[in-house]
Amino acid sequence: MSDEFLLYRLGENKDNKLRDIVSTIQEEQDRIIRAERNKALFIQGVAGSGKTTVALHRLAFLLYQYEGRIKAERMIIFAPNRMFLDYISGVLPELGVGDISQTTYSDWAIGLLQHEVALSDPSETMAYWFEQPRTHAELEQASGLYKGSLDFKEAIDERLKELADNIVPDVPFMPLPRMELKPEQMQEWHDTDYGEQSLMEKRDRLASRIRRWLESELKTKGIADKKLRSTALSKLNAFVKRMPSYTAVKLYASLFKGKQALTTVPKPIAKTTSERLARGEAAAEDLAALAYIQLRLYGLQNAPFDHVVIDEAQDYSPFQLETLKLCQRTVSMTVLGDLQQGIHGYTGIRDWDELKQLFPDDQADFFELNRSYRSTMEIIEFANVILGGMTGGVKPAVPVFRSGDPVTVEHAGATNGDWLRRIADTARQWQEAGEYDTIAIVGRTARECEDIYSYFMRDGMTASLVLSKQPAYDGGLTIVPVYLSKGLEFDAVLVADAGSDAYGPMDAKLLYVGCTRALHKLTLFYRDTRTSLLEGWHPAD
Repeated sequence: MSDEFLLYRLGENKDNKLRDIVSTIQEEQDRIIRAERNKALFIQGVAGSGKTTVALHRLAFLLYQYEGRIKAERMIIFAPNRMFLDYISGVLPELGVGDISQTTYSDWAIGLLQHEVALSDPSETMAYWFEQPRTHAELEQASGLYKGSLDFKEAIDERLKELADNIVPDVPFMPLPRMELKPEQMQEWHDTDYGEQSLMEKRDRLASRIRRWLESELKTKGIADKKLRSTALSKLNAFVKRMPSYTAVKLYASLFKGKQALTTVPKPIAKTTSERLARGEAAAEDLAALAYIQLRLYGLQNAPFDHVVIDEAQDYSPFQLETLKLCQRTVSMTVLGDLQQGIHGYTGIRDWDELKQLFPDDQADFFELNRSYRSTMEIIEFANVILGGMTGGVKPAVPVFRSGDPVTVEHAGATNGDWLRRIADTARQWQEAGEYDTIAIVGRTARECEDIYSYFMRDGMTASLVLSKQPAYDGGLTIVPVYLSKGLEFDAVLVADAGSDAYGPMDAKLLYVGCTRALHKLTLFYRDTRTSLLEGWHPAD
């Protein structure tokens, strides 16, 4: 594919769905698409590198290359939110992979648990971490980091081992005088016949085997007396009832409260989690452990996945990835993300090795995509300045040589009214110019976005307000909090407030995400003083 044609495609305005860059696949991306099937591919791709499109093309390639051995119905894409799922929904049928399941990890886990719990409103968590700057110390103590760790998984494994060791009763079953089933016999049944099954399947099958033993004994000994048979059955029911029986939620709750509570769980985390579970709810941070326990207790009820795609994987915990491993017979994954966009540091990873360690070296490959096809050279270079040295060892984005308008950073007035008026005037000017099909006003918080939206409505402007529960992406003029903008892209972006109160030194990745949503035009406003994250930026003369 010629560079001239690539530049032409990139210069075109996008519609309101994910840009189709089928014709711009480069050599580095082609290597990923055609990589060996039975591996976990980890792809570090900078903003605008086309990593999502590469993953979708990989699905199409695998279906073609391994026709008859893998099926679209047994492939699955995990996206960061429902809005992003809507954003890519139009692309899959065009690639001939429309039958592939698309979901979020939260929706998948709640379904796996058969809706035994409801997902608590994530807006409270979002508000805590994003409505005001947080310190590094607060981040390190986040409950999500603890619950997503392999240390927490190991603690759960210990509890599951205790449960497994107690499935077989250690006392004989004596339903009637001179009728005895010894523990050794029950242990032999368990070890010989049920070795590969899940814990509760073993328990239920052992209970059925004991019931059949009793029926055989009653028949062999010719016991027809109804009273004796009733006594024997009552004792059977009491004996089976004493065998451990858990749901995933019940076992998980026992880790935080009661005699069996884990002593390693920090008390504030235990208290909050117990209260939430008592309301019949689970937070997103609880779902990896709950899904893992469900799979260990009851096994996978559906066919294993032939291939798994995880987008925005920098926001996944090691424990989440471990649960998805349990849903495959053979490792076959495409795991993609960008550490530089890891804004959910209270749950996600800081280094790809945290996820790669779950696989043997010969089952994991690592690729880097650092060429950015989305934004102009000016926007990419500006965004790289924001990150400064906070790249986490990741190579900064290298722009395709496509020049555009300079990035502008402007003081938007001293009062709230002046600031809102400037935002509305700028958005209206962009719309009237007719150059941009999609425009985003990127706010720092949900409250800020609501204020801008209210002003727009009073001013007679039409816009879409995107908040945490927004199911679809409608294009046009959009107002969105920066933490929900990840994965989306717009022709023109106005960062509503890039002031020092909005973005502190810990918020470089957040501001980077907001700026790299822009394809062609980027403007930042600030009210008092601009953020120190822009100290290294000097406007072009």
